[in-house]
Amino acid sequence: MSCQAAQVASSARSLARPVAQPVADTPGRPVARTPSHPVVVALRRQGAVALTRTRDGSRRRDVGQATMLLLACVAIIAVVAVAAGALGARLVARQRAHTAADAAALAAAAAGAPAARRLAETNRARLVSFVEDGDTVTVVVEVHGERATARATNGP
Repeated sequence: MSCQAAQVASSARSLARPVAQPVADTPGRPVARTPSHPVVVALRRQGAVALTRTRDGSRRRDVGQATMLLLACVAIIAVVAVAAGALGARLVARQRAHTAADAAALAAAAAGAPAARRLAETNRARLVSFVEDGDTVTVVVEVHGERATARATNGP
């Protein structure tokens, strides 16, 4: 056999061998090969299933991580939605308290404490305090835990 024929035979043998050999965790112990389901084999050929090597050298499918990621995202979105709803309800209650306080203060300046109480209840608020100092009236109302203060004057 000529030198050139020997090189061709040698290169043909190197092409026939697999490039990546399985590596055992323990020297002298071969890697365990597990049979795969035909669907997994087909998906692996398409690149859809990732395989990972475990500590003992066997392979396992990496499926299910997307489900856990999706569940985590849904949980985060739910928490954010609940927090946004609570914040929105608090802002609405604060605005309603300011509106009720303004209306109650104007009613109190014109007609006294009973008018302020009646107008606060009409706005679904509770009159917490009523202070009359000459022509100036100060009222504090509460709506769902949010308090607001308003001042009105009867006159110029």
